[in-house]
Amino acid sequence: MHSREIAVVDLESEAYIRHLHFTSMAQLYSYILGEKTPLHLYYSSALYEDPSAENMSSKGWRGSELIFDIDVDHLPGCGREIGFCVEDDLTVEGGVEKCPSGQKPVSLSVIEPECFRKGVEEAFKLKEILEDDLGFREVKVYFSGNRGFHIRVSDELALDLTREARGFIADYVSCEGMDVERVFPAQTLGKARFVYLTGNERGMRARVLKRALEMGVVEELGPPGLPYPSYKRVADRERWYRIPAEYLSQLLSQVCVSVDKVVTIDTTRLSRFENSINGKAGLKVAEVRESMREGFELREFHAWSGKIVVAPSITFTGLRVLDAKLDLKKGMRLELEAPYALYLILKKLANFIMDKGVEPLV
Repeated sequence: MHSREIAVVDLESEAYIRHLHFTSMAQLYSYILGEKTPLHLYYSSALYEDPSAENMSSKGWRGSELIFDIDVDHLPGCGREIGFCVEDDLTVEGGVEKCPSGQKPVSLSVIEPECFRKGVEEAFKLKEILEDDLGFREVKVYFSGNRGFHIRVSDELALDLTREARGFIADYVSCEGMDVERVFPAQTLGKARFVYLTGNERGMRARVLKRALEMGVVEELGPPGLPYPSYKRVADRERWYRIPAEYLSQLLSQVCVSVDKVVTIDTTRLSRFENSINGKAGLKVAEVRESMREGFELREFHAWSGKIVVAPSITFTGLRVLDAKLDLKKGMRLELEAPYALYLILKKLANFIMDKGVEPLV
């Protein structure tokens, strides 16, 4: 704590307050309970000599955790956007840049539950690459509390990685700029082309072989003693496999993980506190455990129980709100479970009327 910069977005004013410094959690609690209620609460992934220095060059950078960001709405088939002009009663599929009234439009990313499940699978796939291929051990997956997942590497060896090195790692996990012909040289056999792999592969080639076996698009050539591809020595004496070259692109798309490279190379990145509430959606920022990987449910990250009465500011039938679909009618009072009501309020799609026994979920 004493080496981290703390930042708060104030609930009342939405002011962004940076370069805060606390020597203990008790001091931080005193601040957010007594001075500034946080809509968002952040700490730096970096460690500093002087976290409170307002000039970044004066902070005295001592290292930074390695961070990855996976946005669910960037996954294929998961990027539906709806724009609302509340005062104009206008709804635009795909979003809207400007409202007729001049009011700032409200933009909503509509994410179906299966997209969150795709996202968590991508996050754990990345965790496995970081551990199995690169040897990191302190790797955790977090739900961002809104529409994505953060993967945090806290190994001591990761702290002093340069921006360039972090960029190389981002390229590696995403297969960005990979020389496919060099990593997976193909040979022609008759009219077909094949990629040859052994049972002792490592890294990217091992992951491609594993996925090919799962898909059933690989042929096992048998035990040592059978003919080997010409570019390998017989002395290798490994079990051989071959994959039709036309499947390689599909396999790579399934073993590589698309990440936001800008986040990964940023050694001064601010991250959300675990168990804080993301003020964009009202859900908890929390670790996603391995047991939650299958059957991922947003309900695991609800922060509140009880109900809230709201007045929707839009009319919309079947609007996706977290893991539910709601029918909204402008101005018509609606009693909802607290997480769904808060989501609408935070997205500026409903106005608060009253609460009915709202309490925090621990």
